[in-house]
Amino acid sequence: VAKIAAQSDAQAAGRSIADLETARDGNLVAILRALKGRRQGAGTHLAAHEATLAMAAPDPDAPHIPVTLNRQVPVTWVDYNGHMNESHYLTAFSDACDQMLLWAGMDATCVAQGHSVFTVETHIRHLDEVQIGDRITVRTRVLEGGGKKLHLWQELSVGDRLCATAEQMLLHVDLATRRTAPPRADVGAWFARAAAAHAPLPIPEGLGRFVGQ
Repeated sequence: VAKIAAQSDAQAAGRSIADLETARDGNLVAILRALKGRRQGAGTHLAAHEATLAMAAPDPDAPHIPVTLNRQVPVTWVDYNGHMNESHYLTAFSDACDQMLLWAGMDATCVAQGHSVFTVETHIRHLDEVQIGDRITVRTRVLEGGGKKLHLWQELSVGDRLCATAEQMLLHVDLATRRTAPPRADVGAWFARAAAAHAPLPIPEGLGRFVGQ
């Protein structure tokens, strides 16, 4: 009876059962991610599971740009045009940046000690569409690192197709004073090594661009 009622309600609203199931799944994912962020309920288990899936840290002296994000675009990232909403490009780049920070040693203990970073500027270029269900990868290059400034260049791709770039400037801060400060020694050393390894690579197309250029 309940199923028949649900079908009738869906037909009355002009939506199929498949549409309702998709919306339900999207809502469940959103709830789980919110709980994960708060480390509550099922979110605690989700966070622990995702930690086991984290990518292994690369050698900061390697001359290639590491993949910092590799995931499928969820249905919850859709916009009214049927493709990935622009706000989630920033989500993807932010998650990729967090992965590199974690590799460098900026984990929960580091932040608890008062060492963190604040983003002061981000410039995203949208170069091609990203569809729901696509698998996206982000590669993150260190342009400047080791001192108070952390300058990153990121590229988001679907397969071999470059879909977006992000140039970011972050500042290391002392959370006690909320002012810029040198990073913890090991974190600074990791980023300095990565910046030196990436320095010989060609200057990326679009670096330093501004809106309307």
